[in-house]
Amino acid sequence: MSTHFQQQLASRAQNAYNVGNVVGGSMDVAEFEALMMQVLIGGLVVFMAFIVYDLAKKSNAGKWGTFVLFGALGLGVLGFLIKTFLVEIIL
Repeated sequence: MSTHFQQQLASRAQNAYNVGNVVGGSMDVAEFEALMMQVLIGGLVVFMAFIVYDLAKKSNAGKWGTFVLFGALGLGVLGFLIKTFLVEIIL
C-alpha cells in the first residue's frame, strides 16, 4: 500500500469517531451518545404524556382519572430522574 493511501484510511477512520457539531468543531461518539440519550428520552417522555392525555380524553376519564393517569406517568419519570441523579453522584 502506498503511504498516501494509508494516510487517507487513517484520516477516515479518525473522522468516523468524530461527529461534527453546528459550530464546526467535533465531538466524540460518547459525547454524542450522551447528548442524544437525554434528548431522545425527553422526547419519549413527552410522547408518553401525549399518549396518556389521548387515552384519558378518549375514555372520558374525567379530572380524577386524568390526574391518576398522569400521576402514574409522573412517578415513572420521577423514578428515572432520581436514578440518573443517584448514578451521577455515586459514579
